[in-house]
Amino acid sequence: RDAEAVGFLTLAISASSIWSVEAAATFLKLPIRHCRGIATEVSDQIISSKLKSPVPYGKGKLAAIQSICGGLPLLALGDSFEKTDKEMLEKAGFGAVIQPANLETLNRLRSIAPPHWFVIKPYTAEINIL
Repeated sequence: RDAEAVGFLTLAISASSIWSVEAAATFLKLPIRHCRGIATEVSDQIISSKLKSPVPYGKGKLAAIQSICGGLPLLALGDSFEKTDKEMLEKAGFGAVIQPANLETLNRLRSIAPPHWFVIKPYTAEINIL
């Protein structure tokens, strides 16, 4: 909320179900209008397997961000630097990657990370510049 006071928007964009994104956003006191997630069509109270577009996965995450704020993120946070979050992290002013669980993936991240990316270690305040 403090970021909004100085003109920044905090968004929740995920390749998870929109329902889980909205639940987390409610807990974090983020406006539901700032959320995007995977949504399926619902008809007569029956959830179908047909996905609604746009799907916030890969380039779809950038489209979701732009649909809310019209621009690119100053800071993007993701855990999938090779798949679902790649484009979002690349286009952000700063890309924060959740530290991969294994050393092989962390070394791969170090070998491909552009200068504007850094790593955040989960459950700590530790940030590492790549």
